[in-house]
Order: sequence, then structure tokens, then C-alpha cells
Amino acid sequence: MQSYLPRLAVACVFLSIVALPGALCAGGDTEQLIEGAHWKRAKIAVEARLTANPDDASAYYDLSRVALAFDEMEDAARAAEKAVELNKGNADYHAQLATVYATAAEHATVLKQVVLVHKMRREMEAAFAIDPKNIDAMLVQAVFEWQAPAVIGGSRQKSLAVMERLKSISPLWGNLMEARLFQNEDEVRTEKALQAAADVNPAFYRARILLADFYAAGDNPAKWAEAERIAKDALREHPDRAAAYSTLAKLYAAQGRYSELDTLLGEVGKMVPDDLSPSYFAAKVLLDHKRSPERAEAYLRKYLSQAPEALEPKLPASKTLLAIAAERVSTQSVSLRSSGSAAGGSQ
Repeated sequence: MQSYLPRLAVACVFLSIVALPGALCAGGDTEQLIEGAHWKRAKIAVEARLTANPDDASAYYDLSRVALAFDEMEDAARAAEKAVELNKGNADYHAQLATVYATAAEHATVLKQVVLVHKMRREMEAAFAIDPKNIDAMLVQAVFEWQAPAVIGGSRQKSLAVMERLKSISPLWGNLMEARLFQNEDEVRTEKALQAAADVNPAFYRARILLADFYAAGDNPAKWAEAERIAKDALREHPDRAAAYSTLAKLYAAQGRYSELDTLLGEVGKMVPDDLSPSYFAAKVLLDHKRSPERAEAYLRKYLSQAPEALEPKLPASKTLLAIAAERVSTQSVSLRSSGSAAGGSQ
């Protein structure tokens, strides 16, 4: 079964799976934009807050989250460090800094990894010293322990222990974490965890969309129908968020429902004009199924007409996919011309 989550980085736990729990209760326009995955708009909003108050620790915290979503690692680190400097007593700020260090370690040299892991653990300990039940810190700890090699302190047993403790504190985040850890290893366990998370809080948009994406990635028509139902329900509640459109785009492309797909992508342009990722995902599914390359090419050109939203497919991958689509269109055209010539010559 194809993986239903876009990235394996530590940061994705916070950004594309569950987001920082603090974001759900802090309030304010920036928080609502982040929760809705409107990262471009959130960046503008948080920069305006810092212009108004250069010593706003919460704004630096939000800026770090936004920068991390855009893979701007140095900016994410500077902003998180500034937030901690301005308010050392906030556990969420320490947890965010730990997340940045953990993410940076994934792409660093071995020697640099040692330094970053040390800094990450220092910030996690600081977060737990302030709040022993800090969910943000437990999330990054669980993923780090799961992914990191033993030579730098990783341990799956420790990760599972953190996950179980997290479940006892917050069943929602604990189950989402379980799905994250087992997404590529145990489909049954992953599905149960996603379903449990969706049941814990039926109003939580992202948990439902993750479950819908899981069903959409499979080969069970009954699950496809359930994925469509979940996505449509989410779309009615939040027509300004791209994730449900992406789920439906994948389903319609896989099933050859082109009229519905075109209508859906037209709605994306109206309702979520700064996030055209559903066009990318529709194109990818078409190419994966070796269908309608000209349609896939058009969708990819649409996606590439503006800068990608944070956490969505980056330009290099999109351009590579576009080249594949264009090559298939060209090959198809040559084949049709050859067929036409052969038919004409036989008359």
C-alpha cells in the first residue's frame, strides 16, 4: 500500500499530521491560519505582528513554525531561539526549538548531528521541567527515538513508551502518533490508530482527512467510498482548506471521473487560490495509473503557475513530474501520427 503521508521528517509530525497542540488553543488570526494550513498568509500575519512589536515572543514562536514548514531551517532556528530568549518559562517554545534541532539533524553531517541532538535533548528537558506533560515535547521525542540510530541515542522501545504515555494524556495525539510510527510497517495498526483519533474528536479536521487519505491510497472500493464521504463532509465544513480537495482529487483521478475532477479543481482556484496542490496530486495519480498524460500536464502547469504552499510538493519534484507528463504526451502524439500514416497507406 502506498504511504499516505507526504514526508518522513520529524517536523511533519507537527506540521502535516497533528500540528502543535498549542496552536489549537492559543487563539488569534495567525493560529487559525496555521491550523488551516494557510502558511503563506500566516507568514504575512506574523511578520506584521513583529513589525508592531519586535519583542513579541509568541510571534517569534509562530514565525519559527512557519519557517520550518517552508524548510527555512536557519530562519526557523533563529526565531525559535529568540522566542526562548524572550520567554524561557514557556514549555511550547522549548519544544519548538527541539523540533527545529531534530529536523536539522536529519540533514546534517555526523559530527553536526551530535551537536544538534545534544541541543534537542537540552530543549526537550527544559520543556519537561516546565511542563512534564507537554504534548509538543513528547511528540518530537517519540519520533526522534523511533527514527534515530542507536549510535546517537535512538530507541524504538523508548519511543513506544513515550507514545503510550502520550495516549494516557491525550488519546487524540497519542493515536495520531501511533499511526505516524507504524504507517510503513503495519497497515492494520495504522488504520485502527487513525480511526481511534478520528473518533476521539470527530470535529478535528486533520484527523479525519488523514483517515480519508489512508482509505484513498488503498485498493478497496468500499474504503474509497468512505474516503469520499469523509472528505466531502470536511469540505462542507471547511471549504477554504486544501486537504479535502486533495483527497477527492486523488480519488477522482484514480477512478477516471474527469468531469468531477475538473469541477473540483476549479473550486480550488476560487476557494483556496494560494494552494493549488490538489492539481499536483491529481496529476501524479493520473501518471501513476498511466492515464491521460495531457490532462496531467495541464494540471502540473497550473500547479507550477505560483510558488507552492508550505508542506506541499516542491518545485524540483513538480518539474520532474511535468517532464514525465510532457514526454508521455509527445510519445502518444507520435504514436497517433504513426497509426494515422499506416492507416492512410493501407487504403
